[in-house]
Parts: sequence; C-alpha cells; structure tokens
Amino acid sequence: MKMDPKIDMLWRTYLVYFLILVFGIAIITQIILVQTKESKQYIELAKQKEYRVDTLKANRGNIYAANGDLIATTIPIYHTYFDTRVVADTTFAKGIDSLSAQLANLFPKRTAGQWKQYLENARKDGRQCAIARDVTLPNLRKMQKFAIFKTGIYTGGLAKDEETKRIRPYNDLAGCVVGYVNEIDGTTYYGGLKASYNKYLKGQDGRRLVRRIHHWGSMPVESEEDIDPRDGADIVTTFDIRLQDIVESALLNTMTTNKAQQGCAILMDVETGYIRAMANLQRNDKTGKYEETYNFALSARYEPGSVFKIASMIVLLNHHPELTLEDKVNIGTGSIKFSNRIMKDD
Repeated sequence: MKMDPKIDMLWRTYLVYFLILVFGIAIITQIILVQTKESKQYIELAKQKEYRVDTLKANRGNIYAANGDLIATTIPIYHTYFDTRVVADTTFAKGIDSLSAQLANLFPKRTAGQWKQYLENARKDGRQCAIARDVTLPNLRKMQKFAIFKTGIYTGGLAKDEETKRIRPYNDLAGCVVGYVNEIDGTTYYGGLKASYNKYLKGQDGRRLVRRIHHWGSMPVESEEDIDPRDGADIVTTFDIRLQDIVESALLNTMTTNKAQQGCAILMDVETGYIRAMANLQRNDKTGKYEETYNFALSARYEPGSVFKIASMIVLLNHHPELTLEDKVNIGTGSIKFSNRIMKDD
C-alpha cells in the first residue's frame, strides 16, 4: 500500500526534529557535567596555566674600601624584546622609520635600514623579536621614549626581562682578594671575600604570585604567600684603593724587571694591623703577561726565610728595650726539640 506523500513528509520532519532534540539534550547534559562534576578539575588546570610563582632575586651586598669607595656592587640589566603583534597598523606604519633610526643610534650593530627590515619581517611573521641584551637602566629609559615604544607596554610592544649583574668599578684591582661566586653546570665555586662572607652578601630571595595577562606579559597578584626579597648586607674592608693601585704597580714593575714567575705583596698598617693592600701576580706562560689568578699571599705555603729575622728582632727589642740596632748580641750555641727532631745552632 502506497503511503500518502503528505504523511511521509510529516514522518520525515518528525524524525529530523527528534534527532535534533536528542542532540540538544546531549549537549545540555555535557554542559551540566562540565559545570558540576568536572568544573573543579578544569578550573584547576586553567589556574595552573594562568598563575605562576616567580622568584624575586635578592641583590647581593656591596663591598667597600675603607674610605667608602665601591669595590664591588650589583646593577640591574635588561634583555629587551619587541612584540610586533600588539602594535596597531597605523602606529607601526607611522613610527617604524623613526624607531629604526633611534635603534641604530643606540645599538649600531644594525643600520637604520637593517633595523627596519628586521622589525618588518618580525611583524610579517607575527612574532616577537629580540632587540638587545644586557641593556643598562639609563639605556632602557631612552628606549621607552622611542617611537612606537613610548605608547606603552601593552600597545608599544617593548618587553623586558630583568637580571642583575655584578660589576667592579676598579676592574681587576685586588681581584683575588675580592674573589668570586660562580655557578658552572650546577656547581658553585667560591673564592676571596665573596666566599668568606657569602652568607651575609647573598641576602634572601623572595617569591611572588603573578598572573599571565598576555603572551609575554604578567602582573603581580596579591597573595598571603608572597615574600619580599631581603638584600644582602654590605661589607666595609680595610683596603685603600689608592694604596692598592700603588702596590700592584710596584709589584708588576719588580716582577717584570726580575722576570719572576710569581709574587705577592701585602701592605699592613703596623699601628692597627689593618691590611691596606694585597697584590698577587703570576706570569701566564702562553701570553707572557702577568695576571692575578691566585692568592699567593694567603693560600700558598713557603718557608719564611729571612723574613723571620724581622720577627726575631721585634721579639728581642720588645724584651730588651735597652738594646739598639747597633748592639751586637752573641746568641751562642744551643739546641731545641721541634716535633721529633733536634734543631741545633752551631
């Protein structure tokens, strides 16, 4: 029996409506499950990607000479980038020539034309590009006033990573004495004052919760778990930079004249016992130049030799103030036991 075409069409319509209804119920059911049973899991995953805890590095303490001159200090440096994706088309087109010229003036590793081509390629590829590393704070301030960059961090695209760098205003003067703290392949190497007083100099790092707000940017979020960094303590030494320079120059001249392999010199204030200068030099056999690579004054062991005569004379004059440097003293002969040996003065 042939079905009426109208009834056949009606059944087809009902079937489509039924399938749509089932599909709609399935979607609604899944939404309810996500919002109830699985919502905590998805929220937690989102938070893990959106929030992170950053370490706030403490600034190491400064090292000063006796008169207040800086021997070692810490300065901030910045690695800068340009996110071309956040800059409006009109702003980029209007400012690219000026920005390229300004970058070429501050960072002449590229000409203005090369900078323009470099930035335009980055924008064409839709990516962030590096500008310069180890940028000082004064130069960063200049960059923030450049074309395009001056419109702000979220519309100008200038991004930065901050680090700290240890510098010595007097370069390698008293280098071995000041010392070092270097980390190489996970191992930390120490030397000099920086090693002896590292627990005071290093301070204590802090931590801060931040929230990601852009593909390269983040902002701090107040949290009870935040800890402010505590900068390291400063050290004031007994060194005199002027005398240190004189001692190092005198040692270098003497060693050069005598073609010595290594040598050291210590200058002490006899009234206080303060060390005013300490120099150490060793000849580099490859270059033939003298370098300060090892603290012979404190670390090397040698027989005192004739230097000990000075100590003997001091003891003598302290115990017998009636004697003068012109007097002759007959020390005679004798012996003394030192460890398991008998030392004789014949």
